[in-house]
Amino acid sequence: KPFFDSGLRPVRVLFRAFFHRIKEPFSLGIARFSDKADVALLRFDQRGIKLPLLSLDSSPKAATVGGPVILIGYPAGIEALLARVDPATLRKIIDIRGRNTNEIAQELSQHGLIRPLTTWGHLSDVQPHQLTYDALTTAGGSGSPIFNLQGKVIGINQAILENFPGSNF
Repeated sequence: KPFFDSGLRPVRVLFRAFFHRIKEPFSLGIARFSDKADVALLRFDQRGIKLPLLSLDSSPKAATVGGPVILIGYPAGIEALLARVDPATLRKIIDIRGRNTNEIAQELSQHGLIRPLTTWGHLSDVQPHQLTYDALTTAGGSGSPIFNLQGKVIGINQAILENFPGSNF
């Protein structure tokens, strides 16, 4: 907010998607983005690689108060990925790629170290416009799918309350 208030605006420099077990990233383009939530719809060329599709569950019983949810994503970005790398491998990656974030991400992918974090929790509120749940996440987790126990997507993570991790939306 302070950046916006001072007149600065973000500029997209590079959007890439990494998938576990695929060494080369995919270049992304923006299809649509929300002015109201921290969510965008991105598109990319699959380069002939068959990727799994996530099933959506829009049935009335897909999301129920008290029901369990699973959140899979990449909150905290590169820092969360690096925190899970053993120190010797991390030194090797930095020696090879330096401290450039894009280069480090590429090297992590080459080593099969782009792996999502998975947390679980429960729905505390279900409304037509949003789900409220306590599956742990943090900044950078927007866009992550929220699954029910049947493995179907019932929502998209879009916001957290920084001072109360028990409510995410």
